[in-house]
Amino acid sequence: MSRIKVSILTRDRFRHIGISDVLAKDKELVVLEKGPLEDDIDAIARLKPDVVVLDITTVKVELQNFLDACKHVCPHVKVLVISINDKEEDIANALLAGVRGYLNILHFADAITAAIKGIHEGNSWIAHTVMGRFINEVAFELKRRQPRKKSLLTEAQRRVLQLLANEGLTNKEMAANLGIEERTVEFHITSLLQKFHLSNRNQLIIYAIKHNLIPLNRIT
Repeated sequence: MSRIKVSILTRDRFRHIGISDVLAKDKELVVLEKGPLEDDIDAIARLKPDVVVLDITTVKVELQNFLDACKHVCPHVKVLVISINDKEEDIANALLAGVRGYLNILHFADAITAAIKGIHEGNSWIAHTVMGRFINEVAFELKRRQPRKKSLLTEAQRRVLQLLANEGLTNKEMAANLGIEERTVEFHITSLLQKFHLSNRNQLIIYAIKHNLIPLNRIT
């Protein structure tokens, strides 16, 4: 089994050492080192990592442009943002830009390994304690008065979307919950992404909340 290749982009030397030490304890991960004077995008093009851990508190980039550049030089790469805050607006902007995970490193440093593995497997990752508040806040701020669009969804799509948005379940967990094959769940999610012209599960969750496509369970 090949190891997950990880590139850590931070200007904080001690944070880099700390994250590297945590990841080095897991035999499924390998940390790739960029040159001290090497540009971040050039390093990604050379190293071809599976996951980039981007410290947006020290690496000042326009996130959308950075993600586009990453995809251009390394199409399979996925990006996990780490920050020292978990403001709903920051999380929403990151997810809409195409980030696959968001981690407050001050509170959830011990979860970084799980986050990297999760997004590498194709899942989205936000800490459950943050996701509850995030969904509540996004629902409150973005829900607008407009006709419901449930008619756009089949019953199967609606059930999958509701589990995804309210519970944050993986494809395997949703399949078990609904009593269907995992590939059927994957088919429904792909169909929803194509229907609404979205690129990932995070964008689909936000779109569903914003457009009131499903009943939303308030989370406390």
